[in-house]
Amino acid sequence: MFTLPIKRIRLAAAFTAALVASFMAAGMLTGPVWAAADPSATSITTYNIQLTVDDVQQVMDRISQLPGYQSGMNYTSPAFEGAQASASITRRVPAGDYQTIKTRLRALGEMTGESETRESKSRQLSDLKAQLAAKDEEKSRLLAMMAQTGKLDTLVKVESRLNTVADESDSLNAQIRDINAQIGQPFVNIQLVSRVYAPPVQPDQPLGTRMANSFKLSVNGTVEFMQTLLVFAVIAAIPLLACAIIVVPVIMLYRFIKRRRIRGRSQ
Repeated sequence: MFTLPIKRIRLAAAFTAALVASFMAAGMLTGPVWAAADPSATSITTYNIQLTVDDVQQVMDRISQLPGYQSGMNYTSPAFEGAQASASITRRVPAGDYQTIKTRLRALGEMTGESETRESKSRQLSDLKAQLAAKDEEKSRLLAMMAQTGKLDTLVKVESRLNTVADESDSLNAQIRDINAQIGQPFVNIQLVSRVYAPPVQPDQPLGTRMANSFKLSVNGTVEFMQTLLVFAVIAAIPLLACAIIVVPVIMLYRFIKRRRIRGRSQ
């Protein structure tokens, strides 16, 4: 049976442990843990605003020129329901521009709604960092075990577990980075609705004026009806007149011929 010398195994394990430790020190296995832009901020901010504007597309163009809105803006094209247009815009903005953007958005139209929510991520970040610290401790124990073991099968198992722990540490670091990125870039949701202008309301008139106007409307309606009836009668009389022009001479001619026959018989 083939066996490896104990000294060579220990030497290889020590070399592997030293190599892994150097990678960890350089951040190649665990990866850097990103801190939030403001160490005291551990909440994800979401800002919602509803605006009534004259021209939805024009306001969308102005919003695209705000700080942090030049790229990566998610929006819906203006949709129309009757004469009213609407659109929505969602964007993550830099924390340094957040207050400026809020102030400039309020000036773009008539604000009909506004809200701001903060979702605390303090407990989740604490849990993730605690798990990451536990993984680092386990990693240190595995490295120490690799340096001390002289068994090949143990060395293989420890190295396999070390790779698994490194992957889990990378996943935890990725979650921490994602949360810190959301904390550093608040969400801004904008709802735009076009203004619909209603016709002006006529002031109330005195009773006498309303009665006079009603009588005038009745007279005008009667006159229009009579005019329409006269036009109809004239139009209907034209074919009757044409028929009379043709029928009357025929009847007269018939009577004339009949009289001539009666006179001829009597003679």
